[in-house]
Amino acid sequence: MTDDVTMIKTTGPNGAVSYRSMGDRDTTAQAIDRVADAAKKLVDTFRSDADLSKLPVDISGVLQSACSDIVTTPGTAYVAKVTAEAHLANDVMYPAGRERLAKQEIGDAMAQITESLDSAEAKIDIADALLYQVARPAMPSGADVAAREDARMRLDRIETAGEIGQVVKELAARNDAVGALVTDSAWLRLYLDSRKVDSKTADAIQVMVRAAMLPAATESGDPQRAAAARTALALVNLRKAVIAARSYQRNVL
Repeated sequence: MTDDVTMIKTTGPNGAVSYRSMGDRDTTAQAIDRVADAAKKLVDTFRSDADLSKLPVDISGVLQSACSDIVTTPGTAYVAKVTAEAHLANDVMYPAGRERLAKQEIGDAMAQITESLDSAEAKIDIADALLYQVARPAMPSGADVAAREDARMRLDRIETAGEIGQVVKELAARNDAVGALVTDSAWLRLYLDSRKVDSKTADAIQVMVRAAMLPAATESGDPQRAAAARTALALVNLRKAVIAARSYQRNVL
């Protein structure tokens, strides 16, 4: 240490002592605060881009709950950090007692935050699956047989898995019975299995189908389909928000 730099002594919950300059501490704190801000902004962006008001209440409710799970975690982490530091600074207690209380505070917060963020991820996954089904074209009554014939007429003559994927992607963007058929994950999986497409490629094709269907659904003219598609596309921001919240947790606790 040098005399012309103000050094900050920090004692961690495990009793380890470290020193940082005031400037380093401020820069680090600002960077960590920006991570918390990023989590909140990503949730706000999701809410702005999504269209929850036109969705079934079970889907919108799950997503609202996931948003709440995410935005509350930085506050939980910060309060635990401040409380733990207060325990460590309490010089009327023996060091062992201070450390035990600080560890308990941090441990409880870690468990609570992890549970909240795991819950948020599970809710996002559930909503994602439900949104996909709502965003898909509806199969008109009695049109399934003709749709299968039309789809197979396009697909059966193709030899490579890559070409199959490209044609399936084109068909998935249709807002008709054929589009309803190829965006049916169960039917598509069975078809790809029958064509001996390996599982890794089949998974990639399913992703391509989703990527083609959702933008088309936003332009379908069906308000609920369009809302589901917009919300499904916006889920990327919620997933990023979970990552940011976990990063804040790691850096603060």
